[in-house]
Amino acid sequence: MFIREHGVKAIAYLVARGGPQDMAEAAAYQAFQILHRRLERGLPVENPPAYMRKIAFNLLKRAYKRQFGRELPDSDYVENVQETDNSEIEQIASRLDLQRLVGRLPARQRQVIETRYLKDYSVIETAALLEISSRAVQDNTRLALKNLRKYAEEETVREEETR
Repeated sequence: MFIREHGVKAIAYLVARGGPQDMAEAAAYQAFQILHRRLERGLPVENPPAYMRKIAFNLLKRAYKRQFGRELPDSDYVENVQETDNSEIEQIASRLDLQRLVGRLPARQRQVIETRYLKDYSVIETAALLEISSRAVQDNTRLALKNLRKYAEEETVREEETR
């Protein structure tokens, strides 16, 4: 019951802080295990959901640094936020919508967008990482953003038609 209620919120919280979906899920799961072991030992936890989010965020930061060799893009965010407010939930929903739209892009455009904006690399760093020219990075970025706008407009039209 606790996982069902707070697990999704913890994952959304971690994704909103800049973590990739898979890493956020793994961190939330590990944090739940840590919380569970602590409670089994009879150790007090004042606010279990907040404790789990804090542990998950720290696990995510470490895993991100280990995998990408750099800090989590939003890691300067205050870690002990007690509850996610409505504006944050809207941001999370927007981010998840954007991730879905990015998934529709051609492979090279998706790689460029993910590297440039999700991993926060520069044009030159992206070019080196993907082994393409910086001009190709710029062109793919421009085309990807154009496609994302088109996909978003198509979805807006579809939503209006269903109303």
